Amino acid sequence: MTKQEKKNLSLRIALSTGGTGGHVFPALCLAEELLKRGHSLSWCTDQRGEKYFTSRAAKKSDKLTFYIARDSGGLLGKLKRLVTIAGATFKVLVSFLKKKPDLVVGFGGYTTAPVVVAATLLRIPIVLHEQNAVLGKVNRWMASYAKVMALGFEATQRIPPEIKTIYVGNPVRAEIMQLREKEYPAVTNKIKLLVIGGSQGAALFSRVIPEAISLLPQPLKDRLEITQQARKELLVSTREAYQKIGISATVEPFFDNMADLYDGAHLVVCRAGAMTVAEVCVSHRPAIFVPLAIAMDNHQYYNASELVDADLAWLIKEKEFTPPVLAAQLSKIFEESALLKEISQRLQKKYRLDATVRLANYLEDLLPKEKES
Repeated sequence: MTKQEKKNLSLRIALSTGGTGGHVFPALCLAEELLKRGHSLSWCTDQRGEKYFTSRAAKKSDKLTFYIARDSGGLLGKLKRLVTIAGATFKVLVSFLKKKPDLVVGFGGYTTAPVVVAATLLRIPIVLHEQNAVLGKVNRWMASYAKVMALGFEATQRIPPEIKTIYVGNPVRAEIMQLREKEYPAVTNKIKLLVIGGSQGAALFSRVIPEAISLLPQPLKDRLEITQQARKELLVSTREAYQKIGISATVEPFFDNMADLYDGAHLVVCRAGAMTVAEVCVSHRPAIFVPLAIAMDNHQYYNASELVDADLAWLIKEKEFTPPVLAAQLSKIFEESALLKEISQRLQKKYRLDATVRLANYLEDLLPKEKES
């Protein structure tokens, strides 16, 4: 298909996302690109996902929200979830019958299940995107109904052998993509440490990191400037912990200027959600990953493994993430500050993939083939 033919092709695409930022953010990136190309969009998500829909892409799209019960355990909890999925499927079917999309793109989460079922019943082509390095539970269930599984990690695990896959990477917000060409900030008198704990924050970080900082030599402590995400209920105690040891720290439950924070950071301490790993790579920032121990299939560990195995990041398992261990790791890293710049430069050369454009291109190429068949 020629570039001009793509330009003249206007598609109606339905995007399905779970209710967490890890599902919503890559979908929003794709939506911005698709709208820029002249396509029309609709969204399917649950009530949790609505809080993320403040961007231009979300406001210029139709939205369908529904309730999916969380798994509360036991037979009753499973039945409740099945009933809500059945209700959501009916709601999606009605919506798709009114405005039938040319294509459905699912980004995982239980919200994807009713959307995929409805699309299958109406013979609408389906593309699924898996953000993590281990195929998620719902995508595993739905994989056989999709034309293709688009992968955020090239070596994604637990994919059935009969499933067609393409590697595109994880779409990253445009403002963070712009950091690819920027230089790593020189390590001078001040060292800027960025601490982020995922969409919900990490209580573990509020408990361990201030104490670890207190164990550092005073000359190193005097150089540190810390920006940390903390849960709302831990804001006061985290701020007080830093004040007690005389550390300059900005502690908030949420930051809407992540590109600026990555841009200024010398080192990031973070969980290993798929989008966090992607943003660390694109912004080419050295990082200490602390994978969430209870993550399904230990997927956060595998999300970070490629970087760690290539000596492009450090990893501390949650059960080993104690103040003495972290303090020793930070001391070693900052004693070899030239290593930080070297890692940044290696990341900058290696991770230049524009996943958003690649995924959008694939969708545009897929639809004419579907219409011809």
